[in-house]
Amino acid sequence: MAGAILEVVNDDDVVIGVRERAEIHTLGLRHREVHVWFVLDNHDIIFQKRSATKETFPNLLDATVGGHVEIGQTYEQAALMEIAEEAGMTVSPEQVLPLIKLKTIAVDTLLDKKNATFRQIYWLRYNGTVEDLQIEKDDGAGFMTIPAERVFQMTPTDCDDCIPSLFKPDYMPAWDALRACLGKA
Repeated sequence: MAGAILEVVNDDDVVIGVRERAEIHTLGLRHREVHVWFVLDNHDIIFQKRSATKETFPNLLDATVGGHVEIGQTYEQAALMEIAEEAGMTVSPEQVLPLIKLKTIAVDTLLDKKNATFRQIYWLRYNGTVEDLQIEKDDGAGFMTIPAERVFQMTPTDCDDCIPSLFKPDYMPAWDALRACLGKA
């Protein structure tokens, strides 16, 4: 929602005010987001294709689910809400495993938008199929899988149709954490 109000945070992830979402992205103000990566038993990672109408990075592959932390929400509450909204699933908090919290910046040069975030990243062992996931109307454009070993080798210049910032240095600790989790699974 373009008119949504979100919390703005400082470099220590402390709330310092609220602003409209569109203004946050235009000015590059730091705010809170979540990503949840669904991983299949064969270690394929599910990506969601963003709709053509998204404000930033339209038509590109992104986290399985993700979004903004709303006013008064915890990161975990936001993750559970986004899973329900974007994948049509209800899961327990125990199923959503924290990976890492990152301080990231993604710039969409085509649309002149800057997404400065604290992003808590989670993963979820998913036992269904991609076809079981429900695409969020007017927001998503489908889901696809990529083998984990391929994902772990991607760079911003060879990431197919993905948002390049998912493979920049400030996001790489998330992939390292997921690789470690899958190595233990």
